[in-house]
Amino acid sequence: MRGETLKDVIICTCLFSTAFLIRVAGVKNVCMYWDEWIYWSYTNEILKNNWIPTKEVFKCASPFLSYIGTIVTVLFDGDLYTLRMLSVIFGSLSVPFLYLFGKEMYNRNTGILAGLFLCFSPYHILFSDVIMLEAFALFFVITFLYFFWLSQSKGRKIHAIIAGTLMGLAIDAKYLPIFLIPAIILYILWSSIKVNKQIILIFAFAFVFFSPMLLCFLFTGA
Repeated sequence: MRGETLKDVIICTCLFSTAFLIRVAGVKNVCMYWDEWIYWSYTNEILKNNWIPTKEVFKCASPFLSYIGTIVTVLFDGDLYTLRMLSVIFGSLSVPFLYLFGKEMYNRNTGILAGLFLCFSPYHILFSDVIMLEAFALFFVITFLYFFWLSQSKGRKIHAIIAGTLMGLAIDAKYLPIFLIPAIILYILWSSIKVNKQIILIFAFAFVFFSPMLLCFLFTGA
């Protein structure tokens, strides 16, 4: 058991290190995107309004990444390349988690292949080098799928709680991952399983972590 865990740690470390080096090497080689300027302006708007939610910030795309960017700006620096490092980190972390997901569903070789495909995916590398929502949201989707599978295969509540939290954060990160809700329903119908405690916990914690966004919509009138 310890040997298997050690193998996973080594593989995850190698995958993350490779993905990170590839992505961080190109972070200054990409021209600034229009969307990057928008999310950067949201960060400045959040600071200007002392973190109080405003309609300007919530009226369009999810400001979750911009709020994290605001924390980075306060703690470190708010220039373009520092904020791009958020995408680099979240994009790089997605690779070992995809490996773990593939390994749990099938086997280690499948997980390694899946991780390598994402590691060297040109589009994923690009979106991991810019301040955009794609790599950020995909990290939460992949980690949700991993813990969701664990919650169903191992039946542990802790996995369901983590999966629900990640599902809520995925929808916070970019509204498109709300497709995960009907996906779970289709999984239940396809698998002919009963709605168990793990499923209920997932939906409950997803709502808890998405509800602050809903409250901000109401507060700002966005």
